[in-house]
Amino acid sequence: MPARVVCLSPYSKKQVEDLFAGGHAVDVMTVPAPPAPEAVLEECAVADLVIADKRHAHRLPRGVLERMTRCLLIQMPAVGMTSSITSPRRSLGLRSRTLPATTATP
Repeated sequence: MPARVVCLSPYSKKQVEDLFAGGHAVDVMTVPAPPAPEAVLEECAVADLVIADKRHAHRLPRGVLERMTRCLLIQMPAVGMTSSITSPRRSLGLRSRTLPATTATP
């Protein structure tokens, strides 16, 4: 069974599928341009993985997070932990990790 990936960023379905090429089977869903809170809620509620909006235009408020019972990972394009989901995440008991930045040096 393919993993259901929901992309809230402005990437095409093909671009996201290409990220997983040769690896895991995925079923990629995208949402309409913001604001589209109903579509975000509907798609995220059945997602295994969410690629959050790099523009921060589509939000993940508490109501969406509460419905994301299948979700194993939210890829959040943010600097540090000062994103809009930090407080709801903590109160829902969701864990997070900040990965160190890597810089390629020629």
